[in-house]
Amino acid sequence: MLGSFLLTLALQGEVVSFQCRAAREYITTYRYLKDHKEFSLNDEQVERIAFEVTKGCNGAAYRFTEAVNTLVKAQLDTASAIRTGRDLAQRNDGAAETFLTVFKASYASDVLDLPLIDALAKAKQLSLNLNSIPPWLEEDFRDLAFTCVEVLQLPRPKCANFVTKLVYAAARLQNDQGDHLDKGVAKAFHEGLDFLTQKDAGPKLARFDALGILEEILLVSPYALAEFVDLYRFAVDKKDRPLPRGDAVEFAKGISKLVVQRSKVRNAKPGSEPVEEPQLPEASEARQ
Repeated sequence: MLGSFLLTLALQGEVVSFQCRAAREYITTYRYLKDHKEFSLNDEQVERIAFEVTKGCNGAAYRFTEAVNTLVKAQLDTASAIRTGRDLAQRNDGAAETFLTVFKASYASDVLDLPLIDALAKAKQLSLNLNSIPPWLEEDFRDLAFTCVEVLQLPRPKCANFVTKLVYAAARLQNDQGDHLDKGVAKAFHEGLDFLTQKDAGPKLARFDALGILEEILLVSPYALAEFVDLYRFAVDKKDRPLPRGDAVEFAKGISKLVVQRSKVRNAKPGSEPVEEPQLPEASEARQ
């Protein structure tokens, strides 16, 4: 009977693994829930939750308990903490670590200082709402959050929305083989802000204006920045009808948006919140 079952799976192209320590994950989760009397769970609930957590296989119990402990300590209600922990248990260590990093930074008073529910939403968006986690996501989030709060000194809620939007947009991009961007978005952000505000070859924009334009560019792709810079330099330096700086910015911004086609936006869970993507200019607005 077992041989027939395995043969069927093999013919269907399924990978069969006997490496899951199901007993360890179930027992660890079960004991954790029973030890926390304050959760007020009955035996049936404990058994059901432990079973659901065990579906995440190796490391599931650890992911579950770390998430629940963190969220309960932040005073999230028990039911929501357990649901979130269960969802993270069924993912992998990368998703769980990213969730905890983003949540802690979003909720901490000395970083983004968001209300609990908002911090939870940001953490879910950058972990559970993605099919896979780029290796640069956590570092980029911390980098951009620090820059926005400490260097640019923007309001913390604005920083939270701005940083999450940029990181999520870049994390959603994958090539035909399913590979993520290799460098993330933080490096492009720093280079873009420098070019738009400080360099002699750039448009020398006020910081507020530069941030708005940079957001539009990076929401398309971090790779769009290099295209924008090349197009801007072409527009202001060309011998035939060179453009003023402001017009050159609009020209470069419009064409650089073509660097990534919509079909390349792959890495997002169905039903997850879409990123606001800037619209391409109308044909009548394109400049020669």
